[in-house]
Amino acid sequence: MYQPDGQGERLVGIIEIDETYVGPKGNKPGRPSPHGPKAAILGMIERNGRMIAKHVENTQGRTILEFLNKFTLNPEVVNTDEYRAYNAIEATYNRKAVNHSLMYSDGDIHVNGVENFWSLLKRGLIGQFHKISVKHLHRYLNEFVFRFNEREADSILSLVLGNCEQKHMKSAELVS
Repeated sequence: MYQPDGQGERLVGIIEIDETYVGPKGNKPGRPSPHGPKAAILGMIERNGRMIAKHVENTQGRTILEFLNKFTLNPEVVNTDEYRAYNAIEATYNRKAVNHSLMYSDGDIHVNGVENFWSLLKRGLIGQFHKISVKHLHRYLNEFVFRFNEREADSILSLVLGNCEQKHMKSAELVS
């Protein structure tokens, strides 16, 4: 059964990790605006494997390290871009970085898999939902991660119906 929010999943092997922001157009991440700040999301993917994405308060080094510790199991290597906050993981993980101002990949060092997911997520949010609430962002992420991770399933409908046994949310809980 699918576990939302990456519960029980630990990624192994070559891991790609990256951050993105969703929110009102024209705002810089974390900056105030009439419509609110953009929300930060951390995501990582096993090379050619499963994806995990979570809404986080910030994308500082400590947050990234906690995210890796929680959702990985002795990864072989962690691929990142040149964002300075990733320097915090070098003492714990074998980090390899690609400098996006020069290239998008350096042989096997890239974060193209997780950036592919960001592309699908953002296009889906714009095309399907138009406007989302940060309060429910984790639910949107769970849906997109589920669809991404089960993209090769023979029958995604049977997987969805199998998950219907979970606790239902009351409408008052949804809108409060």
